[in-house]
Amino acid sequence: MSRRNVYYAKRTIAKAQPDKYLCLIHDKMDQAKTNIPRLADNMKKLHMGGCLPLPVSLTGMLTHGRDPGAYCHLSLTGLWPGDPNFTVTSLAKCLRDLEQVPDDDDHTGDLSRTTSTTPLFASLLDQTAFKATMGNEGAVDSNYFRYIESRQTHAVRETETTFKKLPPIFMLQMDNSAKDNKNQHVLAFCSELVIRGVFEIVEINFLMVGHTHEDVDALFSKVSARTINKDVLTLHALMAEVWGSEAMHPVPMLLEEVADYKTYANECLKPLIGHSQPIGFRFSMADNVPVYKTQKDFDGPWTPEGGFCLWTKVDGHILVPTGEPKALQLPTSHPRLGEVSPFIDNLVKCLHETYNDPTSEDDLERELNEENDVQLQHYVGDPADRPKRAFVPLEDISEGKFVILRPNDDFEAQIPRAIWLGRAMGSVVRDTNDEHHGEFLVEWWRPRHRKSMNATDKERYNAILVGQKDWEKDPGYVRPQWINANAAIYSWKYRSKEAVPNSTKLNPLAKAAIKSHFDRLDLEE
Repeated sequence: MSRRNVYYAKRTIAKAQPDKYLCLIHDKMDQAKTNIPRLADNMKKLHMGGCLPLPVSLTGMLTHGRDPGAYCHLSLTGLWPGDPNFTVTSLAKCLRDLEQVPDDDDHTGDLSRTTSTTPLFASLLDQTAFKATMGNEGAVDSNYFRYIESRQTHAVRETETTFKKLPPIFMLQMDNSAKDNKNQHVLAFCSELVIRGVFEIVEINFLMVGHTHEDVDALFSKVSARTINKDVLTLHALMAEVWGSEAMHPVPMLLEEVADYKTYANECLKPLIGHSQPIGFRFSMADNVPVYKTQKDFDGPWTPEGGFCLWTKVDGHILVPTGEPKALQLPTSHPRLGEVSPFIDNLVKCLHETYNDPTSEDDLERELNEENDVQLQHYVGDPADRPKRAFVPLEDISEGKFVILRPNDDFEAQIPRAIWLGRAMGSVVRDTNDEHHGEFLVEWWRPRHRKSMNATDKERYNAILVGQKDWEKDPGYVRPQWINANAAIYSWKYRSKEAVPNSTKLNPLAKAAIKSHFDRLDLEE
């Protein structure tokens, strides 16, 4: 059984038995998609002079079997390092929020918050700018989302007491990053959850490097799709897009402090080596001693039988941290203030020019109609010079077609200049009330490696445009998955006597579309 299927099995168990299991996946989204402010157009003009937008990171969590189903923690990149302290803080906040019963029936998160004790965060949470970006007269504010939320029926809400005491078994899924996740301090936090009696058993499993197509990545894709063609000028506006990206409405929260967990735990921890090798850790209490066991592969046993202990022993007693960790000191100013301030100045200038453009709406409408007329004219001339029709996912994706897609950020970080290939199981969902609006079901394919069935993704995707590489169904995905159509680059119809293809090749037009996509990436860089 693959790592992915093990995670899917745990996810299913947690949904079926929420009183016994909690399954949570935790991952970070590509920061470039959440920096603010951002405009749908003219972004290059804002970057003039080497200035940059305010860097905002988004950490996503899916809480399977537990309402609200998803949390998104936003933070200002640069105030605190991305390390175990941040990971532990994010996990602790998520668990605390899951256990607490809310005051009302909404979960709009910090969309509703307007105050902070820190001037920096108070400015970010100011509703005035948010109202200005949401429209005109009677501008929409966070109460608009609260009103909608109070009338929502969520698939995961099966009882009125979905928020309750945490179950005894916690199953955590994380990316295999030593800097953020797979390190001594995150493991210590998992052990401390057992020591403090929050859980009886904590299992933490690490996804393979460059993991693809996970459900949390699908959430990030939807957030990206909602913001890519919009002006997102304020933090509340970004929260609104996060909240509206899924039918379950992920809860957007701004992290204003990070615990110094490393200092808090260091005095009690023993030196740890070899923890980069196992793919799973299980924490529990044995004879009143906190122990952990490891797993080398998902089909293997948990070893050793008696377990290891992370904590130092003094005079026969286990030394564990007590009290609460202190918060890291907040810097007096943002470290990238010199880059962000000119960016804001450019934004104000750009908006001023846009809204004072003398071109009337009638002129713009006339120009658009003229462009459409040119495109609809009958072409006469050399067929090779005929203008090619633009690829439109909503129209061009249909059942049975092969579709080339942009990979997610994690995959692209591991394997630059790669694409994904899938076979559409249906057309793009057009119904705006459907939870899969703008998505389509895809059967995943992968490049066939001629020498090894166990080749890595990097070996398979190397030089995909060179020669006539065969593609085959990816055995790691038994069922089709939903994916946002905005990730599609090109599609073509499978033409063969076989009703169901066993292999395929990229046709010349598909290769041309991929090359054009790579050229655009080069220009953006």
